[in-house]
Amino acid sequence: MRTWNLIAASLVVTACGVEGPIDVQSEGEQGLTAQALPGTLKAESYKAGGEGVGYHDTTSKNLGGAGSTTSAVDLFAQATGGVAVGWIAQGEWLEYDVTVASAAVFTPTARVSSGKTGTKGLHLEVDGVKVSEGTFTSEAGWEAWVDLKLPAFPLGAGAHRLRFVADTASFNLDTLGFTAQALCKARFPGDPGCSGKLYYGAAVEGGQPSKLESQTGRGITVFRSYFSGDDATSKFVTRANDDVSHGRIPLMSTKLPGTWADMAAGKYDAWLLERIKALAAVPGPVWLCLHHEPTGDGAAADWVKMQQHARKLIDANSKNIALVGILNGYPFTTKTPEVQNAYNHPVGTGVHVMGFDSYNPWSPTNGKAWQTVDHVFGPSTIIQSWGYPTLLGEYGVRSDPKNPGKAAQWMADAYSYAVAHDFVALSYFDSGQNSPDGTWALDSETLPAFSKALARTETAHP
Repeated sequence: MRTWNLIAASLVVTACGVEGPIDVQSEGEQGLTAQALPGTLKAESYKAGGEGVGYHDTTSKNLGGAGSTTSAVDLFAQATGGVAVGWIAQGEWLEYDVTVASAAVFTPTARVSSGKTGTKGLHLEVDGVKVSEGTFTSEAGWEAWVDLKLPAFPLGAGAHRLRFVADTASFNLDTLGFTAQALCKARFPGDPGCSGKLYYGAAVEGGQPSKLESQTGRGITVFRSYFSGDDATSKFVTRANDDVSHGRIPLMSTKLPGTWADMAAGKYDAWLLERIKALAAVPGPVWLCLHHEPTGDGAAADWVKMQQHARKLIDANSKNIALVGILNGYPFTTKTPEVQNAYNHPVGTGVHVMGFDSYNPWSPTNGKAWQTVDHVFGPSTIIQSWGYPTLLGEYGVRSDPKNPGKAAQWMADAYSYAVAHDFVALSYFDSGQNSPDGTWALDSETLPAFSKALARTETAHP
């Protein structure tokens, strides 16, 4: 799970049961004052206003019989005391007025139960926007309560509308609990770490993400692009402005006009400063990578010195640019991490974020072994041990015609791994360029998996 770079609130809240049946009109139907978060909301304490305002129920009466007979919300008296919501049907919802004293990141926990087999799901919305979702499979009994921890989300100070929505039927709801952690200070421009999410996107063949976004029906939130040392500054700026205007983080990788040693010595400062100052005028975060995948292209010590020098120029001339290092993944995954360790430095390389490019190398024809997500993404643990936030700048997997669904599951596992291991961004290589063993382009199996991940609530938006 995400390790927050912030201070956890000290408040501890517990579920509050009510003895015996209650008059729901004294709570939901007549309305409560807005309830404070962090804290625990009893499921039955939904807002006043009736059907379509405080709740939506698919039946016209209270099937459980506990509490009010004028509300259609199905309430039942628990054997241990208190009231809960039961007979939940897909699409039903409950809405609560809440207040937040100070902006924070909130972690919700739904106290749920079920006596039916299968996966049950729910999500939460704040002010009409989905912010968290989860599923559970317990079938131990209708009053065998389990705590379902949901993904965290940020919430600003003030009044909000919080809505619980049932994505499936056949479960009960007792309480919704919320703990809070103070918002952290951003570590670098565009840092999603304060929201508990990651940017998700791709590099695409042809250099324009519009086709992929049309295929997925939604915008990607990070776009990997590539430049040479000969490309005009205007090309960098055009790309960055287009990305920012479409809700993407520009992840811009460029090769250099000179050697790392000469860059570090300041011989190409005019080239670098021209681009830094131009990108500083872009109205949003820009992530700039200088010479990605450096293994074998020169002395690691020179690469480090070059990054350290570039960081000084970036800090002195911009407030929106993050310097990103992107290493080769294969020296880690082929058990030669000492090659990559040379790119670490006791006083830091100067980069804000240290990423890597890594692939599942299998194809139907090359005879290479299928590799797990844990193996392909393994470099992240070493990089994070160096003290850097990390991202995956390129990754890919090929579909196996003999095992339908295998690549799609790998894609889903990749996203979940990145969320669980605190990646700040994940960018798929949707291309066949430089791929002699077969294209990495998203296909009829992997594209739906990519689209599904893009729609997950953990996907950050700049």
